[in-house]
Amino acid sequence: MNVLLLTNLFPVVHMPISGIFITKRLQTYEKLGIRCKAVSLPSGDHMALALLRLILLKKRFQPLQSFLGIRYTMLHCCKRDLISVIKSKLSANGYMDISQRFARCIQQTLDVSKYDLIHGHGMFGIPAGLVARFIAEQQRRPFVVTVHGCDV
Repeated sequence: MNVLLLTNLFPVVHMPISGIFITKRLQTYEKLGIRCKAVSLPSGDHMALALLRLILLKKRFQPLQSFLGIRYTMLHCCKRDLISVIKSKLSANGYMDISQRFARCIQQTLDVSKYDLIHGHGMFGIPAGLVARFIAEQQRRPFVVTVHGCDV
């Protein structure tokens, strides 16, 4: 079985254990003989958002490509600007728009037809579950979504 796992939680330079439970899940998949490609969904920031992040002393996420033997594929599909961030927080359409942009980018970058299952982990920030749904519908593949905490 081939699984495409999309996640908004992944190891980053200043906190490698971010999303450790996802890394552990992927290690378990490997032990069970399930081939899995982990795709991290980071979003870049336009200048205004990067400046705001600097003013607020928020660290910029610098994803790690590998952690504990698990490789993460980074797809920088979307740059967020201040307007799109505010829009995504205030309306459901904002999340739909960014999810569709990520889904298009993933399908243009990866051969998603070779995966038997699309697994979206998380609905917070970049809604990986919604991205998984869009890809699964277009590819006519089953999908699952893992949510917990404030995602529920």
